[in-house]
Amino acid sequence: MQACGSGSASVGAPAQPTTETVTLNKSTVDVAISPDASRAYITGSLRDRGTDVSVIDTARPTAPPTTITLDQVGFPNGIAISSDGTRAYIVDNLTGNLFIIDTARLNEVPEKIAIGGRPA
Repeated sequence: MQACGSGSASVGAPAQPTTETVTLNKSTVDVAISPDASRAYITGSLRDRGTDVSVIDTARPTAPPTTITLDQVGFPNGIAISSDGTRAYIVDNLTGNLFIIDTARLNEVPEKIAIGGRPA
């Protein structure tokens, strides 16, 4: 998976030798792949009102992505997936909060973790 910054990302699961280019309606900032390579999670840029995370099914990369809107987010720029794949963690550079997504339900967990400052 490669974020291209221009609103597109190249997606190819490790078991699949092909690569697809996915066009999103936002500039991409960061990408994380689930441990089983079934999903790609993509954060967007502030200039594109990047208050959400796009989720792409890597088996169907040209299908419309699922969008998870984060509540009270400023700039979700960093993203990581837990080793068991059950949670996605998104760092908000403006509010200093860590947002959590339940990857089974594809929704935000209500609790945010204050990590302060301008996390990178």
